[in-house]
Amino acid sequence: MGPTRFLPRSHRRAFQMRLREDREQPPSSARGEAGAKTDAPDAPDAPARDDAGAYVAPLLRCGDAVLMDACTWHCGGAN
Repeated sequence: MGPTRFLPRSHRRAFQMRLREDREQPPSSARGEAGAKTDAPDAPDAPARDDAGAYVAPLLRCGDAVLMDACTWHCGGAN
């Protein structure tokens, strides 16, 4: 496993609320719509969750540490 990558602003309330709304909404096909829900404004601190380019990996030196909110989305990068 490579360096840890983080999704900036994923710990913020707007991002967390958007996740909750997405979980509570049935798929658009079940609602009888042709596409995804478009009437809700996009929250400025809620980046696309499937955008791999939005993740960042901090540059650390030996002995450095990262402190993060437990709600922050993170994953291991490639070696």
